[in-house]
Amino acid sequence: MVMYYPYKATLVSKADSGKYNTVSNTRLYLLNIYESSLPEPHASLAMGFVSGVQEDVSESFSNILWVTGTTHLIAASGSNLELVSSMSGYLFMINRKYRLFLGSVMAFVFCLVAGFGASLQRAFISMVIRNVALLLGYKVDSQLLVIICAALHVLINPEIIFDLGFQLSYCSVIGIVFLSPVLLQLRAFKNLVFCEQIAITLSAFLLTTPICIVNFGVLSVVGLIANLLVFSLCDGIVFCCAAVLLVNIMFCPLSFIPCFFAWIYTDLFIKILEFVSTLPVTVIQITWFKTPHAIFCYFLIFCFILNFHKDYSLNEN
Repeated sequence: MVMYYPYKATLVSKADSGKYNTVSNTRLYLLNIYESSLPEPHASLAMGFVSGVQEDVSESFSNILWVTGTTHLIAASGSNLELVSSMSGYLFMINRKYRLFLGSVMAFVFCLVAGFGASLQRAFISMVIRNVALLLGYKVDSQLLVIICAALHVLINPEIIFDLGFQLSYCSVIGIVFLSPVLLQLRAFKNLVFCEQIAITLSAFLLTTPICIVNFGVLSVVGLIANLLVFSLCDGIVFCCAAVLLVNIMFCPLSFIPCFFAWIYTDLFIKILEFVSTLPVTVIQITWFKTPHAIFCYFLIFCFILNFHKDYSLNEN
């Protein structure tokens, strides 16, 4: 039996229409700045890194991102909100209390422009909880913050637990917060160059891979390598591309300076991924891997983390 979902028409009020037009015009304004400052695909890549909008990325480069398992890198997330919050606070030279409040407001505006996807919802809820805790004088524990944020997120919108973006976003953060500190304690990681970067990238990769295989039926063989090679460039790209916007808006004659550095970072990012995507084997089809297999993988990772903490506690005693 085949069942088709009926077409559902949604009526948009004039107020909502005006809101959508404002967001759309803002996106178009930002894209025009990048298109006038950088060539393609650098311009659309810069737009993706700063705002999380990926619709303007060309199909050919989108395929490269998919093959190399790096699509998530140009999705708006917590790093974007942190940048917006920090820059807005320090630009107005206000005290810490008002800086946290203004940062939260500007982060909310950014989320509206970027589309308020699941990853941005997670990052915004996490930022609000952290800022409230700081204002009240409490120290924020990152692991507890993730748990509270996830619980509130599901409480506000229970259906979002089935959203792929929600699953990937939280799995990635859980890997970074819970698994990467464990990996850094292992002897094999302590002697590595850039051990923290490798541990963070590997943790996020391990936690998101089972969900990706279940949903897409493929495993990116070069995904870990590609992420390790370009991960260190991401903060520089976001900073330089954000600087392009600010300088263009505030003092356009000097915009060539951040544009030059933004082009260097984005061009290096593109060249690395293009090279990795040309390797003989990039993806492997795994059609037999289903949800029970993914649950079993997460159970093994959970046991590994739990066993490590148990052994660590015994050694301390």
